[in-house]
Amino acid sequence: MCISMALIAGATLLAGAATAYSKISTAQANAGLAKYENAVRTKQLNERRDMEQLSAIETENQRTAEFQRARSTAFAAIGASGIGENISFIQGIDPEQQKALLRDVRNVRLNLTSTESGIRDEIQVGAYGVRVAKANATNATIGALADFAQTAMSAVSFYKTYGTPARAGG
Repeated sequence: MCISMALIAGATLLAGAATAYSKISTAQANAGLAKYENAVRTKQLNERRDMEQLSAIETENQRTAEFQRARSTAFAAIGASGIGENISFIQGIDPEQQKALLRDVRNVRLNLTSTESGIRDEIQVGAYGVRVAKANATNATIGALADFAQTAMSAVSFYKTYGTPARAGG
């Protein structure tokens, strides 16, 4: 009778150990997956940020080039007309056109700054998610070990109760 009770207690311990190992492995795998997903997402976000920067530079350069072409065309037309007094008209509107160009460039840069800020926030959220996944894995490991300890204590109690013959006179 004692051997079968010892076998039952041992099987209980073995099953508890297998369950604990499974829970710990799953928690570690989930934490590893969260870390990998975050690394891929961060890479994608950094690439997007780089593309947004290049796009903003290109847009700014295009707007500046358009302004310069329009300005040169206006001055060339005045020069070709031979009417020099019209230069005062261009001189009157040129500062306003320059201000409009600067506002446009500021808007492009502001949009870029806003986009970059959003990307930084997304990267920080991903990093926080990894920290949470690691904490959850640690908690799951502690829980699995505690469950195993409880199973072990139950197995010992079971064996002490049913595995040893009752002593006579004692």
